[in-house]
Amino acid sequence: MAIYRGNGGAGDSTNDATVSDVTAQAVIASTKADEAAASATAAAASATSVQTLTAATGAAGSSASYNGSTNTLTVPRGDTGATGPTGATGSQGIQGIQGIQGIQGVTGDGFTGGTYTANTGVVAFTSDDGLGFSTGDLRGATGSQGIQGIQGIQGIQGATGATGAAGADGADGSGGDAYLAQTQTFTGAKTFSATTVFEAGITEDAVTLTGTATTIDLSAATNFVHDLTGATTYTFSNPASTGNASSFTLKIIQDSTARAITWPASVDWAAGTAPTLTATNNGVDVFVFYTIDGGTTYYGFTAGQAMA
Repeated sequence: MAIYRGNGGAGDSTNDATVSDVTAQAVIASTKADEAAASATAAAASATSVQTLTAATGAAGSSASYNGSTNTLTVPRGDTGATGPTGATGSQGIQGIQGIQGIQGVTGDGFTGGTYTANTGVVAFTSDDGLGFSTGDLRGATGSQGIQGIQGIQGIQGATGATGAAGADGADGSGGDAYLAQTQTFTGAKTFSATTVFEAGITEDAVTLTGTATTIDLSAATNFVHDLTGATTYTFSNPASTGNASSFTLKIIQDSTARAITWPASVDWAAGTAPTLTATNNGVDVFVFYTIDGGTTYYGFTAGQAMA
């Protein structure tokens, strides 16, 4: 004979009784069973055939009972036990493998480029499908003309160009006096073989000399200026040929430190003694030289000293 703890039979935890309750009830049931057995024995004695005893589960808290007409033994079930404690949370499972990446979709058709034409203002677009399209003229309308700006100031006048080359000498005229009534410019050596009359003054170039070994070229000018920077030695060159006269003036400006001069040996000074230069800073001495023998002898004259 099988006895279950709950209405649902074996495994019905909601109706299972506690062990102590089941034990107590089992004692009662055992007693009742003994009584039932005795009754069954008596019944068996009077019965013409043996009956089968069937056990059933009664309501909680009730007493065990036997129904002789159905041969059913009713055993009360125990009280529902208390809910057990919650079990510990299980460990987290490992992460699953990441799925593979899907296949990339095909590239759709689209515009591939464009060009702009400046003289028409049109933009032309090209595309993968060969359709493309072009815009109209995207240039805006021409604006109105602005007002004229203020005229700029006149630029500085450029430097005067170099003097052109001298023209060829004219043919000699018939003998007689030359008469120059207008401004004339003579470049280079000129020879006047007859009387020449100048109505106005004669302007000559003054050449500035430099250095301490200085050449005075009489073919270049007849007036010279030299601001001394050290002890200086002069050389005279290119005088007129013998029988013609050459003369020139020389202005000497003394340095902050008195500088000495070495004159050419061909210079003949009065009494054979060269003048002593002014020693003061920026002191000016002027000398005149004259030769008629092609520079064999230059006569030297002191025109003035300490002129500053």
